[in-house]
Amino acid sequence: MQLADAETVPEARDVARARGYRSVLFAPLMSNEAPIGMVGVTRTEPGSFADHHVQLLQTFADQAVIAIENVRLFNETREALERQTATADILKVIASSPSDVQPVFEAIATSANRLLGGFSTAVFRFVDGVSHLAAFTPTTPAADEILKASFPRRIEFAQAGETVQITDTETSTDARIRDIARARFP
Repeated sequence: MQLADAETVPEARDVARARGYRSVLFAPLMSNEAPIGMVGVTRTEPGSFADHHVQLLQTFADQAVIAIENVRLFNETREALERQTATADILKVIASSPSDVQPVFEAIATSANRLLGGFSTAVFRFVDGVSHLAAFTPTTPAADEILKASFPRRIEFAQAGETVQITDTETSTDARIRDIARARFP
């Protein structure tokens, strides 16, 4: 899309005056037939952009999309490799500790915390309807003690075998969850 003279379009006039341009050309960034952004060029003089300038800007837009896609693919590949590495690390711990689950729980907590970008991660075991703290990534000595002292205890919601997400511990109906979170998070 191009605007040959921003002075002729009331919706564009104020922005154009503030930024000091008269004409503008936008080229869409398209990925899988969906717009994901745009690149724009402005000029101080009014007038249409030449066809070869329009084509050149579209080339730049296409290159931007390629760059965005490359970064996405690189990040996906890196994340997949990190997951595979974490899985391999945990499998090594399992192989080296066939009679002791504690190192495995600690490796799981550490890997999960790193891969998910967590502040702290905990692994729990259920024994006879009671939750036991199996492993955790430390925060501060005082906060770690509060966490350890909070277990074993009954936690009904997690024993249904489904993933549970508490998006804000401050809104939790379980006062114990709020208290642990307040103690552990700065």
